[in-house]
Amino acid sequence: MNAISLALVCLLVLVPGLGASLLLFGRRDVGLPTRLATMFVLGVVVDGLVAYTLAIAGVLRPGAFFGAVGGVTAVLWFGGLRPATC
Repeated sequence: MNAISLALVCLLVLVPGLGASLLLFGRRDVGLPTRLATMFVLGVVVDGLVAYTLAIAGVLRPGAFFGAVGGVTAVLWFGGLRPATC
C-alpha cells in the first residue's frame, strides 16, 4: 500500500468521523484522545452503515458509495457546526 492510498483511506474514515464527533460532542471542550478515538470509530461506523444500506438496497457501486458517503458527511458536518440553540 503506497502513501497516496493510505492517505485516501484515512480521509475516507477521518472526515466523516470528525463530522460525527462534532455532532455527538459539539465543539465543547473534549480531550484530544477522546476526539481522535471517536473520529476513527465513528468514521468506520458511518462508512459501514452507508455500505450496508447500499448493499441491502442492491445499489452498492463505487460511485454510489462515494456519493452517499459525501452526502452523509456533509449532513454530519452541517449538524456538527451549526450553532447550539439552548
